[in-house]
Amino acid sequence: MPLEWMQPWSWWILALILAVLELVTPALFFLGLATGAVFTGIMAWVMPASWQVQLIFFALFSALSVFLWRRGMAHRMSEKADSSLNQGSRNYIGKTYPVTEAIVGGRGKVQIGDGVWSVEGEDCTIGTVVRVVRVDGTVLKVVKEGR
Repeated sequence: MPLEWMQPWSWWILALILAVLELVTPALFFLGLATGAVFTGIMAWVMPASWQVQLIFFALFSALSVFLWRRGMAHRMSEKADSSLNQGSRNYIGKTYPVTEAIVGGRGKVQIGDGVWSVEGEDCTIGTVVRVVRVDGTVLKVVKEGR
């Protein structure tokens, strides 16, 4: 049974519907299907074919489009990923802070903003200014300023 409605314009209408679905559910799946429908419509316009051939081309174009959209977005997202995410303590490296709890036995505390951080370094008294040289988890490694 031939499907007379499978004309190029019908593929473009399907592409529009799928693009709207992508706006509602952003998963880069419907966008790939919409791209496949656009290319199938172009193929049906340039080279009229039976509905079976059109469906095969739609499946191929859609599979390729979904793959390429996801691959492209994954690559783009990895480029934009901020490597310092959840590592704000690295911003303290090179800055100086006064010791708020004496460093005894290599461990003490400094106050940074409204938080108190554990530090490791050479023993020193309260008020001594130390510079952060490294971060190890939630512990700041410090040296006395002037060294």
